[in-house]
Amino acid sequence: MTVTNSVPMPFIAESSSSDFFSRSLRCCCAISSDMLLLRDLPSWAAFQPFSASRAYVLKGKVPNLWSMATVVVALGGSLLRPEVEGRQTWLQGMVEVIVSRVESGSKVALVVGGGAPAREGIELAKPFIEDVSHLDRIGIAATRLNATIVREALSEGGVAVSAKIPESIGEAVLELEKWDVVVMGGTEPGHTTDAVAIRLAIQSEAEKCVIATNVSRVYAEDPRHNPEAKSFDELTLSELQEIVGPPEHAEAGSSQVVDPVGVGEALEHGLNLDVLDGRDTEEINKSLQGENFEGTRVRG
Repeated sequence: MTVTNSVPMPFIAESSSSDFFSRSLRCCCAISSDMLLLRDLPSWAAFQPFSASRAYVLKGKVPNLWSMATVVVALGGSLLRPEVEGRQTWLQGMVEVIVSRVESGSKVALVVGGGAPAREGIELAKPFIEDVSHLDRIGIAATRLNATIVREALSEGGVAVSAKIPESIGEAVLELEKWDVVVMGGTEPGHTTDAVAIRLAIQSEAEKCVIATNVSRVYAEDPRHNPEAKSFDELTLSELQEIVGPPEHAEAGSSQVVDPVGVGEALEHGLNLDVLDGRDTEEINKSLQGENFEGTRVRG
């Protein structure tokens, strides 16, 4: 009997390869992590569109796929204001932070706010539009514009980021299963990007949600109106809820340090929050790396 090696190579459709890889990986993890040999890593690049494998193989790094924690970051739209000097430097700093986090073996979801463009658009339309939900749509459009800016910067920086700007939390969760990084804006009227980020963190079982805003931490009162307002290094979720108020929807274009509705959902699910000044990308990096940072730690 003659033995031959000419066995046809199996064809794996691109659309199913990610699911195939995920199932195979779960099987390997259930038996023994030692069964996945390092010499097999280059072959992972064939399993499109599994982004983590492509990014790490190209960079010659080994992903820690058994501890790929997820973290969600809410980036306030004010961080992208046109009048802010050095905003390109800030954006480059964010790219470097995300690259570092992904290289450490994590997935990151960014939810970007609308900031000044959203508020200005809403103010412009208010005399003509009575329906608040229609005003909210203007704000949502601004968030997705900002999300696209961040997404393209990450892509150019070599990050394996989803090409989609998800329009729902469910869609974002699905994209996180395939990509290292997902960037999105708002979802639907009545939902701030803070609340979206917190819901995404809950549904993706993230380790925490980072609220990166334009103040250094949580204050008992708005420090812009009261420079002597008390600040907090640590709070419970219940204490934060007392500060921001009951979980009720605010009017379109309004802004607080953390959305009360989002805080209510974090409280319900015991989701940890880090509130910090997003203008300093090093503080964001410290939070993502689990280090001490300047800001407020909010725990259940």
